[in-house]
Amino acid sequence: MVETIKEALFKNEVKAAISVFQRQFFSYIFPIKYSRLLIASLFVATWVYLNTNFPWPSEHINRFLFEVTKDRLLYDLIKCLFFTVPIVISFFLIFKNSAGFLFSKMEKGYLIRFVAFFVYLEFVLSFGVALICRAMGIEFNAHVGIRNVELSTYFELVVGLIAEQLFFFLILFFALATLYKINQKISTLNLLLSMAFAALVFGLAHLSAYDNNVLQCLLIIGIPFTVIQTTIFLITKNMLAGYLVHLLFDLMIFSIVNF
Repeated sequence: MVETIKEALFKNEVKAAISVFQRQFFSYIFPIKYSRLLIASLFVATWVYLNTNFPWPSEHINRFLFEVTKDRLLYDLIKCLFFTVPIVISFFLIFKNSAGFLFSKMEKGYLIRFVAFFVYLEFVLSFGVALICRAMGIEFNAHVGIRNVELSTYFELVVGLIAEQLFFFLILFFALATLYKINQKISTLNLLLSMAFAALVFGLAHLSAYDNNVLQCLLIIGIPFTVIQTTIFLITKNMLAGYLVHLLFDLMIFSIVNF
């Protein structure tokens, strides 16, 4: 009986936290025209998919950049910036007045402990899902670039993950705003549906990196990433914390594979 009461209280606390988060979110979103958020989301999603999953435009863009630079290292750096800068500009043009919501202050010591805990949690969650999927007979492919580590790889990781974070949260925020526009409700269901949509869009953006393995992109990339990143932002209201978790997790995976 006591445990049931505790579980009920915990569920109520979680629902209350989600409700508070969404109310704060919409207090910042309401001044933003939905049409601008829609255009930015469509542009960024199109830009990401053109540069990842569609070989014809990405091959031509990459060939052009390489002909301009004539140097492999410089080419890698410029290609990364070429991909990232439009996403950064699009995101902050939309949310330029929302810095207080997106980057709430965190004490340095708390931030370090928090990031370390969630890196560990993402590691456990991702590999737990991977083990379950393997037990079910689902095959996985290695990331196409994970074994070809060069100096530029680390620059691409640091800068490229900024684009990934902004892309993910733009899609998540767009989905939340769309559902609210449809049903005029602030609810846990709206958040869960928005997370599902963001996991789908973000996960499938990695298709070319994992040899078009849809299940891998959704189960190993999209869902764990969405759960971890959304939870971090619900707790901290700070996108930097999520970025650091993402960066350190990927660095850890690169280190395990290559050393």
